Amino acid sequence: MGEKISEIHPFLTGRWISKLNKQISEDRWFINNSCFGYFPNQEVKSIFLGTFPIYEISLGENYSKNFEFFYGSNQNLFWPIVSGLIGKEINNVEDMMDALKFANIGISDILLEMFRDPEKSSSDKDLNGIIYNDFNLLKNKFPKLQNVFVTSGGRGPVATLNQTNGSASVWLRDSLKKFNPTGFNQYGFVKNIGLQGGKQFRLISLYSPSNSANRSIKFILNEKNNFNIDKMSIDKFRILQWGYFLRKFHFSENEFPLIDRVYNFVEKNRELKRFFDD
Repeated sequence: MGEKISEIHPFLTGRWISKLNKQISEDRWFINNSCFGYFPNQEVKSIFLGTFPIYEISLGENYSKNFEFFYGSNQNLFWPIVSGLIGKEINNVEDMMDALKFANIGISDILLEMFRDPEKSSSDKDLNGIIYNDFNLLKNKFPKLQNVFVTSGGRGPVATLNQTNGSASVWLRDSLKKFNPTGFNQYGFVKNIGLQGGKQFRLISLYSPSNSANRSIKFILNEKNNFNIDKMSIDKFRILQWGYFLRKFHFSENEFPLIDRVYNFVEKNRELKRFFDD
């Protein structure tokens, strides 16, 4: 049996940056030995935090029109959702970076290095031998960072989950254990996390933009009778949840009309708002 191949995140190796069509500002492409991320500026107060790119985007031959950037799989709805909420077209990696700058949100993954078992698997549960992206150092570098939006996990306590669950929330928790974190045992989409030394941030769970979340969303919609919303769908529900929390914790009023519209829609639906807030 051959030796496992360790993968370093392609944001650090130069694979992604070498493919870009235009010059980028290096101060946005933040990299050091222990942590990394794309940050539009030093004042960023929110980031999206994923896990690790699929094999094709990390090491393999990219035959499937995937984007060599965070959430780059062509099967993932992350960028279409962001595009729809901020009203900005996203067709390539340069558009993705422009959208993050436009929305003033950073982006990163919680894993810096790992190996896959089996090889070439695209499932987070098959990632092992993990070295973490040092979130505590990122917090030092970007002191105004207060909102971490993850697209895996949910309302349940993260403290009860183990590493084999393979989610950004679980790996973030494990990466911070030496700082005696509190708050991961809270119930709700929003968890207030505290670290030794006084650092704090919100961990906000958004429904996964992959099709893997469709079954659980469909169950909720059936159970709640679609929250009495006409023409409710899985995609619409996902957009309502993302838009509500992005507007509540990141965007200012009247900053993005489409997000304001989503937020106001949820505010007027008492049952849906209670479901998101509880």
